Amino acid sequence: MVKPAHIHITKAPHTKERERVEDENRLLVNPRRIGDGRAGQEYDGGSYARFCQDWRQGDDETVHSTASTRLSLLRRRILDYFIFERVQLYTYDLIHERLGFMLFWGGLVVYGWLFILPLWGMAAHPDPGFSTSWTYVWLIGTAALFLLGWSISRGANLQKYTFKRWPDRKFLGLIEPKYIEAGDRKILYSGLWSVARHFNYMGEGFLSLSIALAFGHFLNPWAWIYFVFIVTLFTFRQRDDDRHCAEKYGAEKWTEYKARVKYRIFPGVY
Repeated sequence: MVKPAHIHITKAPHTKERERVEDENRLLVNPRRIGDGRAGQEYDGGSYARFCQDWRQGDDETVHSTASTRLSLLRRRILDYFIFERVQLYTYDLIHERLGFMLFWGGLVVYGWLFILPLWGMAAHPDPGFSTSWTYVWLIGTAALFLLGWSISRGANLQKYTFKRWPDRKFLGLIEPKYIEAGDRKILYSGLWSVARHFNYMGEGFLSLSIALAFGHFLNPWAWIYFVFIVTLFTFRQRDDDRHCAEKYGAEKWTEYKARVKYRIFPGVY
């Protein structure tokens, strides 16, 4: 078989390394048979070949730092839900959507695919080409933004959880609860809930932004899939939640609360 001129075939001195390279070279030479041959399905191996070549040409440290940073952020994001699972009982998801189609289907399908789709789309672009110094600035800045978003989101939800369970207890032993009484219900407006009516949504936005920036390819649409989804989801959810709260607490009390906490999600902006 004549090998295409544009494909570089490498040789390795060691047996295991040689076997690995030979397997890779076979895929590069005949890319149409990648996958399960029994299914009779053929794939275009162009993306795979380009990914292998980009990986070899890129700086290994940068490539691994990019993938490791994004995966670390996603792991931390998922682990957080297990650690603070009890807090979810007082969130919009369970109060309004409950354990129905949206929560089950969305949690298992939508979020599952949204986490991996950007990785699939960015597979052929592993190395953003930053210098070593800028790589550290970029990765540390991304991690810092993630921690900021997590602190806002988790802090706001924890404060609401504490208030729901123990209305007169200070949050973290420091923040005195202030609230508007609406019959037998109370509307919290102190601490993180004095900044915006859905300040936790801004934290979610920062979390998704940091995950997008972890790729280092700031103009590639694939990197922004999760961020766009989160911003769209919570923008519409905030409006729906405002409507539910007006019905729950009464229009007069909710108007009083909006007068005290003017911004919806992003203080000073929205």
